[in-house]
Amino acid sequence: MQILHDLPPHFPDNTYVALDTEIYGMNEKQMHRPNSGKFACLTVCADPDTVYFIDNEKDLPEVFSRIENCIWIFQNAHFDLVHLRRWANIPPRTRLIDTMIIDRILWNGYYDSFSEEAL
Repeated sequence: MQILHDLPPHFPDNTYVALDTEIYGMNEKQMHRPNSGKFACLTVCADPDTVYFIDNEKDLPEVFSRIENCIWIFQNAHFDLVHLRRWANIPPRTRLIDTMIIDRILWNGYYDSFSEEAL
């Protein structure tokens, strides 16, 4: 696997792109409010062999303009998008997959937790 400290390219329309955001220094009582924590990184992956690692929040608007035409995949998209909108203009989307919501739909009531660890 390659980890590239670079912006992702423009991918073809409807490419599935997995995204993950890391935030540090958050106030645990305000985890889902966009006024707590600092941007650590965003990872972008469109194929199993290449991960784009973005650690400068000023690059986020350009990153999202390059993947606007793609289908975004998140685990707990609400959390990531609330915080990412602090640094980039991200309008509401219809081409988005949230694995946490899919997990809840499939297994609601069977498990206590829907975290990445529980998946």
